[in-house]
Amino acid sequence: MLNQFVAVDDAGRSSRVCPHVAATPTRRWCWFTGVLTERAWVCEQCAQAYPTEPAWIEATPELQMQLDSLTSPSGFCGSPGVLVQESSSRWIHEQVSLELGASLIDLAPVAATPDRWSLVLSDATLLQRSLRNPTDERRWPKIDWGFALDDQSAIRCSRGGRYVAVFEASGSLGAVFDTHENAVVWRLDRKSYHAENSFFPVAFVDLPREGEGGDSRRASSVADGARLEGRTLIVTATDWNRLDIVDLDARRIVTERTLASLDAAAQASDAIPQLDYFHGALSVSPRSKWIVDAGWHWHPWGADTAWSMDAWMRNPFESENGSTSRPLVDRASFWDGPVAWLDEDTIAVWGYGDDDENLIAAALIVSVSNQRLERWFAGPTIRRPVAYPPRNLKDTWVFDRWLFSISEEDGTCVWDVQSGARVSQQTTLRPWRYHPGAREFVTIGVGDAVLSRFEYEP
Repeated sequence: MLNQFVAVDDAGRSSRVCPHVAATPTRRWCWFTGVLTERAWVCEQCAQAYPTEPAWIEATPELQMQLDSLTSPSGFCGSPGVLVQESSSRWIHEQVSLELGASLIDLAPVAATPDRWSLVLSDATLLQRSLRNPTDERRWPKIDWGFALDDQSAIRCSRGGRYVAVFEASGSLGAVFDTHENAVVWRLDRKSYHAENSFFPVAFVDLPREGEGGDSRRASSVADGARLEGRTLIVTATDWNRLDIVDLDARRIVTERTLASLDAAAQASDAIPQLDYFHGALSVSPRSKWIVDAGWHWHPWGADTAWSMDAWMRNPFESENGSTSRPLVDRASFWDGPVAWLDEDTIAVWGYGDDDENLIAAALIVSVSNQRLERWFAGPTIRRPVAYPPRNLKDTWVFDRWLFSISEEDGTCVWDVQSGARVSQQTTLRPWRYHPGAREFVTIGVGDAVLSRFEYEP
């Protein structure tokens, strides 16, 4: 697990301590000065005296090393400062009529297109269309999804839009619809054990065809030698503690394996045990190099974990004990937190701290390949995930050149991930979803939608 309190590039890294921490460093509180991420370490007595400052002393290199090796402060005093650099940027909003015939449950972008969306309606109808052009529409009425649709139903679709998954975000069931064959072609079921406590793990993976892109040589085959170039896969939970890869084009699971129970594994050293881990929200890197799982352990402890997709297709046990599996950020009582891919090896994770009760609004920039915290900055707020229904299903954390954070308190804020500066804020904008092809957010109203685009002028 990386040390999320010691960043590689951190100008605010603490070097000052109160005299009591210098004598006994194991229990210490983080004291923020209010100047960006600048901070110091204090004892409980000095923390309770905040904002009265103690008689600071400079930490010796030996003490600094010892403090850096301790990952969890007992608490925080004050708050870090937020860097604001308002620019001459602007938001452009366009209102469009949205007559669907039934109420909208959820929508997902068809990312490879300039403006098409997949929409699921309350009468079980699936649509694909541009929100601006209602005549350019495909409609599949009253699909048997296998469960009752409600406000906790969610939709995801493959990059080109051929496959659409609709599922119970806080439940057990789902289905994948093939828009070429006009039929449900795969049923999703993660069983019922504490399913309400985490977001249904579902992620599409669109592999490049041979010769397409710099990564086309990766992920070309699975353990049984089958070729997968150009295939569409879906990663999904098939139990509370098991994920599988399904080749939707071939209609088969490509990660078939037998796992021992925890008790049986304890008696057989060569057995690979089931995980004692509840899988949560999944996020796949842009070219399918890594997958990140924002799940949790008893009791309850959130733990974001990553592993190589390429290795997983060669070794079906990779998600359990593979050599590429690496724990990233962990926090007590907080999981399903947002993950945004900045590039193929770097993610932005929300929240500075190690417990849901003391998480500071911040973005952690984490190297997945190097398993380390590169830097962090304060300020972004989000729609907090909820462990039990009702669950907030709307987008809250989007990266597309800028990092967009969305919350009920602050609206939509735009952040420069290199400097950590907030360059724009729209306090009244709380969109539902983001379309990367259109570079637009959509906010759904009653009979209409608002499309919002951010334009930046240096």
